[in-house]
Amino acid sequence: MQLATLADKVPIGKDWLFEIKYDGYRIVSFVENGKVKMLSRNNINYTKKLKVISENLKKINHTSFVVDGEIVSFDKNGKSDFGLLQESIKKGGSSLYYCIFDLLSLNGEDLRNLPLIERKAKLERMLFKSNNNLIYSSHVDDGKETFDFAKKNNLEGIIAKKKNSVYTGKRTDDWLKIKCYARQEFVIAGYTTSDKNTVLSALLLGYYKNKKLVYAGKVGTGFDKKARKDLVATFKSSIAKESPFSDKIKVNNAVWLKPKFVAEIQFAEFTLDNLLRQPSFVGLRPDKNAKDVVLEVKNGKN
Repeated sequence: MQLATLADKVPIGKDWLFEIKYDGYRIVSFVENGKVKMLSRNNINYTKKLKVISENLKKINHTSFVVDGEIVSFDKNGKSDFGLLQESIKKGGSSLYYCIFDLLSLNGEDLRNLPLIERKAKLERMLFKSNNNLIYSSHVDDGKETFDFAKKNNLEGIIAKKKNSVYTGKRTDDWLKIKCYARQEFVIAGYTTSDKNTVLSALLLGYYKNKKLVYAGKVGTGFDKKARKDLVATFKSSIAKESPFSDKIKVNNAVWLKPKFVAEIQFAEFTLDNLLRQPSFVGLRPDKNAKDVVLEVKNGKN
């Protein structure tokens, strides 16, 4: 799966095209002779959970194809909403949309070495008469205007892609993500309780560096009373006897977990001692593998 590199600035020049960064689950779909398989970034099969989408993929008038995109739910203002997405999947997925941005194969022909702009042109034609919950992810040439729009509307950010880039299936500087605010995934290594919140007070977060789990701080906002109970119920079978962090962490009333859960976290910045500042819990990421969670860097620099 092709991944984008985090960047500080919107790239300039005619070589780039720009798309809105959706807030959802990244899914690659394989369709062949009426059979569909929809896989997440960590190869979880979402085909049954996304039945409405998979059924409409079958209706596209081609024998076989492979597409890459994002499963999302939109709020009343047309903004992709991660919380709504998770609720919609639980309820059967009737309000889900598949925003498709790349075409990797069509009728047995491997298209990954074609320039991106050509792959998108073929994709747009393929989706022209598709069902309404299959959306062609369009692009523009003005990166600054796109980023200003995303920021004004409180969107997560934008994606910049080189028009002539091939699909390598790995992280590359040919695809860049420029965020309107700091946000990324962290491993949940445990949680704390307190006199005020006896069920769950805060999540203990980390990321992998040189195969060791590094402490990134704790998050105690972004979930209500029900969410706290739901999280503890989810964690129940994964309680560990000791901390999974590589270094000793001083926290009170800690319940340690096997490091297999991933959380999406929004935050202001990192402090000088490399802890999250003003973090807020967005949601669990069952589509992400905990072992793949590293601290995001910008254009290969710390």
